[in-house]
Amino acid sequence: MNIKRKLLGVAVASVLGTGTAGAVHLSETGTGQVALFPYYTTQAANGNAFDTYISITNTTAFGKAVKIRFREARNSREVLDFNIYLSPQDVWVGAVSADAATGGAKITAYDNSCTVPVTSGGRNIKTDGIPFRNFNYTNVTSLGGADNRDGAGLGLDRTKEGYFEVIEMGVPVLDIPAAYNSASDISFPAAITHDALGVPANCPAVVDAWKRTVGNQDSFFDLNDRLDSPTGGILASAVLINPLTGSASTIEPTMLADWSNVDIHSYPGTEAPTLADVAPSISFVYQGNAVLTSTWATTTNFVDPVSAVLMRDSVMNEYTINDTGSNSTRSDWVVSFPTKREYVDVGVPAGGTTRTPFTTPWTYTSLDGTDGRSCEPVALTMYDREEGTLVSNPNGDVDFSPSLPGTPVQGKSLCYETNVISFAPDGTDMDTYVGVLGSSVQRGIEGNPGDKYGWAVLGFTGANAANEIVAAGVDFVDDAGVAYYGLPVVGMSVTSRTGANIVPGVNANYGNSLVHKYTRDIVTP
Repeated sequence: MNIKRKLLGVAVASVLGTGTAGAVHLSETGTGQVALFPYYTTQAANGNAFDTYISITNTTAFGKAVKIRFREARNSREVLDFNIYLSPQDVWVGAVSADAATGGAKITAYDNSCTVPVTSGGRNIKTDGIPFRNFNYTNVTSLGGADNRDGAGLGLDRTKEGYFEVIEMGVPVLDIPAAYNSASDISFPAAITHDALGVPANCPAVVDAWKRTVGNQDSFFDLNDRLDSPTGGILASAVLINPLTGSASTIEPTMLADWSNVDIHSYPGTEAPTLADVAPSISFVYQGNAVLTSTWATTTNFVDPVSAVLMRDSVMNEYTINDTGSNSTRSDWVVSFPTKREYVDVGVPAGGTTRTPFTTPWTYTSLDGTDGRSCEPVALTMYDREEGTLVSNPNGDVDFSPSLPGTPVQGKSLCYETNVISFAPDGTDMDTYVGVLGSSVQRGIEGNPGDKYGWAVLGFTGANAANEIVAAGVDFVDDAGVAYYGLPVVGMSVTSRTGANIVPGVNANYGNSLVHKYTRDIVTP
């Protein structure tokens, strides 16, 4: 994937599908190097808990080293990650579910594919499930760690919903040296390849090799070099299942292709790689039948190319708020910002710092509190199904309820990395209303009387996100001054349908999801 020609940051207008190697872009094939899932949850809606089932497929004829990482909803703090080694044409499946022992979430692998690690704290990922952790948002100085509190809660219940990333780290090609094991050199590709019984030939050797890198930097980097650069071809899917209601909703990932042209094999116990490891620092954005090429070599944030690819100035989707007792249809929207953590710093109560395209820094009242947030102003405009009739108030801004305490703008803002907007009938008590997902980061919105079905547009109106006259240097621009407006966002709508007496004496529950559609606002000098 070496770049053989000079790429200009302004726009290279070229035929769609040509010249797209060597820069991160949205996959046009549905496979890629990175899968960004906007949501996972183990929360309960009216006593009915969700599970999140995950499938990761290697569609190529070569092995893959893959990182899967889960981040909690409020401030995108990592709650668990580990390495998965897929043999050619292999599939790994697992599920996130509630963990009764901790009160948080856990991940269980229902698959033979090699994972590193396999066990932790006496629990096995295949038989017991590995619980999610709160180390990255609590004070662990007594354990030799850092004070990671951010004022958004300390409990493991915070791990019960969020979003997750699947990142290809590379293709295993070289032997694992004998120094990592008690025997001779071991072929890395052969060790992770399934035998006739469907079991990796020598997963323990891979686990043991990583154990022997602990405290030995030379060995650590040597084991990293056992891989070639990522080649793509990862296929991923997930589904929300509510076993008690019998409903299921698909979670569609956003796939990134050509995210990295260097191997980034990383130790399972570290928060690496991240989306900021994109290489090279170039993005491709499809504009009609052309490609807009942007270089980001002089920016201050390494994740900028990924943010450019995900930038939208508005998202659109359908909603339903027909709640009539035993027969009801309701909708929640999930809105996630997978790169926000790279731009918003934890701030003291008076406020921290932030970078474009985000506007508001992370703030809190107390490090042991639960009010930590970074709120981005939005405008929501709703339409019914009849000829695009506007059903929100005339200025297009519909207030969210209940409002978070603090500045007035929080009434119509999204304050977390992952946000859930619940659409409810007019007159609903939003303090007690439970949406489709039973989310802890739910923001409620009431529809107008008679408003049952339609679609809505969510626009981002923060000073650093909106296309308006602002102070010089505030816009999110590439090396050549091309300005990208909006926020890097992914998400979906989830709809639940409950029907009594579908046929006499038979009740039914249905679930479906729709990925958000969007608009872009990109301005060249």
